[in-house]
Amino acid sequence: MSEIIKKSRRKFLGLMTSLGGLTLVMVFGTNATLFKSRKYALKKGRRRLLFGRYNLRNKNATVGVVAECNSTEAVSQATRDLRKEGYDVALRRPYHSAAALNGVSNIAGIDISGMNQIQWVNDTDISVGASVLVGELFSQVSQQGRSVPTGDCIGLTISQLLSSGGIGWTSREDGLLCDKLVEAEVVNKSGEVLNSSIDPDILTFAKGGMSEDVGIFTNFVFRTVPAHTQLRKRSYFFNSRDIKESIDILRKWFVLGENLPLKSHSNCYVQFREIEVRVQDFSNDGSGLQYADRVLLPLQPDRVENKIVDGRDVGGHFEDHPLEGTYFEKGSLGFVDGFREIQDSLRGTLKLLENPLGWDGGVRVGFRTLGGRIMNSPNGAESSVGFREKKFLGEVECYWKNQAEEEVALAFLKKIYILFSRVKLHYAGFKRSIEELPESEYFGDKTALRSQIRQKIQSN
Repeated sequence: MSEIIKKSRRKFLGLMTSLGGLTLVMVFGTNATLFKSRKYALKKGRRRLLFGRYNLRNKNATVGVVAECNSTEAVSQATRDLRKEGYDVALRRPYHSAAALNGVSNIAGIDISGMNQIQWVNDTDISVGASVLVGELFSQVSQQGRSVPTGDCIGLTISQLLSSGGIGWTSREDGLLCDKLVEAEVVNKSGEVLNSSIDPDILTFAKGGMSEDVGIFTNFVFRTVPAHTQLRKRSYFFNSRDIKESIDILRKWFVLGENLPLKSHSNCYVQFREIEVRVQDFSNDGSGLQYADRVLLPLQPDRVENKIVDGRDVGGHFEDHPLEGTYFEKGSLGFVDGFREIQDSLRGTLKLLENPLGWDGGVRVGFRTLGGRIMNSPNGAESSVGFREKKFLGEVECYWKNQAEEEVALAFLKKIYILFSRVKLHYAGFKRSIEELPESEYFGDKTALRSQIRQKIQSN
């Protein structure tokens, strides 16, 4: 590798030093090969970031030099070789999107998109490569009558979902995805391969959210659970006349969420005066929808839509993404206990949405139910303290169709962040409101332990 690097360094050294080293990201595409070994290939050329499927902002970010790896051994060797050549290996946060790299183009990466193998270890445990998509894992386990709480976004990789806990429709019954993790493998910045079967601390750290710069998690083993074979879905649509009516509907939804049966899940979305409440019920008797009807039908929704899916698991969510083909930013409004905690924030947000936005796009505020076995042992969440202590999670999506409108759209979004700034616990996978919060805000009593494990992984 040394001769190839030296011959090519004039062509791309400037690209690397602009960031002070090599940044490891997931990318896709093929271009001219600079070097090829038995384990990996080093390539140069403009390549788009992986998984910019929905967000056009991600599709604008590119990388220049890439080591293509399809195994843990390849990642290890590429990391060692690049360090030997004098490159400082740095890691970006492995969160949901590549938004942190927007506008950055002159970087290199390690391509692990080929690490998409899925293999059953035994009747209950399944081994998954870091770049396997959520939808792919769902398909594999459901064919065997098994399930894992795979989350709501089938276009994410397993490592992206796991980095922030991994919540799905069945989580109130089955726990988060991180609760089902039984083994993890990581390559640290020095190229060392560390496995939780030898060092259990690796598993502890992975369950808590694979944050910061510890290394590249390359493979996971999950313990599956019996599949839920029936799903009833119902959506309640409201077109409110004013802010007061919207607040009354939202207050009722939080009551619904606090008392929803365990084998049910609900989301509530607000877009201007339009409110949609979704209820997913995977019980045998439909008790979740029966309760939702008792709470919501007296509010006289404008319409109600039913969808029943029998004979398959419901670990993921396969509806089209509503913002596909747009530029958007998704952020956290925090973990909360109930309506009273954020009623002023909601009222202020609804007032903002009453005015013309000033761009071609929109803003959608949403909440989802937590609680149940996410909070309680033996399936208690190993991730953020918010999952362990709070009953609801709030999110906001801001989208625009013209790239030139980004500045005004994000300025509006910041106003909503400010309204929710009193909420201190935020979803680690999304933008953290308007300020960088200390890690203790996420992990609480596990913060010190995570810090110790991080130092150990980095020092190996």
